[in-house]
Amino acid sequence: EMEDYISALSVQDFAAYVENMNGLLSAIGQGDLALTEAETAYRHRAVKRVVATSDLKPGTVLDANTIKLSRASNAAGAFKLDEILGKTLQSPANKGEGIDVGMVA
Repeated sequence: EMEDYISALSVQDFAAYVENMNGLLSAIGQGDLALTEAETAYRHRAVKRVVATSDLKPGTVLDANTIKLSRASNAAGAFKLDEILGKTLQSPANKGEGIDVGMVA
């Protein structure tokens, strides 16, 4: 009968191995990619959106001089410039405020 004691772990080493493996399970996560409330709040503050570069009046055709991607003062606005570029503003927008697709035609 062959014994494989050379590559075997001691009881203490095996216990440390199990503890390390159990600690690593938290890195895998729960399998749910939904954002927590704290993550959602951070995303609303941190994600750049389409904002007005100055105070804009209804009827303004939106171009690279009138809009940019930035953190919006009102946590609103489209995420992609191409959704807004070339469209006409239907309601006023103050400098730094987000502009979303519902505000343009």
